[in-house]
Amino acid sequence: PLMVGKGQAVQFVWAGWHNVAVVGSEVDFEKCLNLGAWVKLAEEELGSITLDYKTLSGLGASTGGEVHIACQVSGHCDKGQKIKIIVQEEEEEEEEEEEHDDDDDDGHGGEEEEEDREDEDEKEKEEDIMIPPNPPIGFQYPEYSQ
Repeated sequence: PLMVGKGQAVQFVWAGWHNVAVVGSEVDFEKCLNLGAWVKLAEEELGSITLDYKTLSGLGASTGGEVHIACQVSGHCDKGQKIKIIVQEEEEEEEEEEEHDDDDDDGHGGEEEEEDREDEDEKEKEEDIMIPPNPPIGFQYPEYSQ
């Protein structure tokens, strides 16, 4: 998944016959089902669209912050032209910072706990694609031969 935080945006750019659509469910996303029910965000002829944090937050509000995007053109989703975006909530980012600032009550073991948290954070970062703040993120559909 692609992780997007406050102040970030995702830019989709394409040439040829593609579009950008929000997929209705995880199952439809995984199996590329019900293409006609997807909400088209950009028409085939546009060639690019930028989705900012606020827009992505709205799209992911009912799905726990997950936004499933795919090309709606027949066969393109099945060939991998899709991406899951996870919109990080502002509150979660602040809470994580507060958790790391807490000291151990008795003053012992705080360093070990901090190292454990850092190890866990590193593992999470390896699993997800992290994005630097502010510039739009370009996503280009993978090319394939028809």
